[in-house]
Amino acid sequence: MPPKSGPITWEDFTAKLKAIYWPSLAPAARQTSRVLADGTRDPVVPDDIWQAMLVIFPDPEAWLENPVPQLRGQTPMAALQKGRTDEVRGIIMGVADFFLPDPSEVVPWSEFEDAVAEYEREVEAADAAPAAKNEPAE
Repeated sequence: MPPKSGPITWEDFTAKLKAIYWPSLAPAARQTSRVLADGTRDPVVPDDIWQAMLVIFPDPEAWLENPVPQLRGQTPMAALQKGRTDEVRGIIMGVADFFLPDPSEVVPWSEFEDAVAEYEREVEAADAAPAAKNEPAE
C-alpha cells in the first residue's frame, strides 16, 4: 500500500509524538495537562498542544510566553487565549523537526533508567573491589 500523500494531520503528528517520543520523557515530566500554580488544569492550553510542547520544547512554559514571528509577534499563549489554536498547532508541527532527534536515536525512559542502574552497579562494584597495588617490578 503506498504511503499517504499530502500534509500530515495534527492527529497523525500527535500520534507519532506519543508513540516515539513520549516514552522517552521521564515519568514525572509526562504531564497530560498544563497545571496552574493553584493546582488546577489550565483552561487555555489544550491538552494535545501541551503534550506536544512537552515533547518538543526544552522549556514549554518559556515558549508559551515568547513572541513568535508567525503569530505576528504575539505569544502562543496570547494566540491560544484568542482561540487561535489551529495556528499554534501548525507552528508546533512546523518547528518540531528542528527540536526532535531522529526517531532511530530515541531511547525510551525505561531503557535509559536500566542503563543508569547498570552503570551505578558497576561503579559500586569497582569501588568495593580492593585497589590494585602499583608496586614497581624488581
